[in-house]
Amino acid sequence: MTKSSLFASASALCLGLLLSFGAGSQASAAAKCIKGDRKAPYTIGWANIYSVPTWMKQTQGTIEAEIETLKKQGLVDKLVVTDAQGDANVQIQQIQSMIDSDVDAIILIAGSSTA
Repeated sequence: MTKSSLFASASALCLGLLLSFGAGSQASAAAKCIKGDRKAPYTIGWANIYSVPTWMKQTQGTIEAEIETLKKQGLVDKLVVTDAQGDANVQIQQIQSMIDSDVDAIILIAGSSTA
């Protein structure tokens, strides 16, 4: 398995674990991360630092495919995708915008330690 395939698979696995609230101990652990009265279907944010490398395109494709599966299960309503085009300050603003618009969860690969 290539590094990019492994990374894309790991990303999808993490997304699946976070959203599979009906499945055993992983669901219990994931449920502890959610605060407040949030209920499915969820809005998920994907704050992409840049979408140029092949591995990043694979990661986004994997996330989008997983979201489609979760939509069919009624767990996710929509996916909000941003691309900071390599600018960590833009990514920070995009993440803040997602927080301000009250998305339920944000998936990201940080462009810097402050993002």
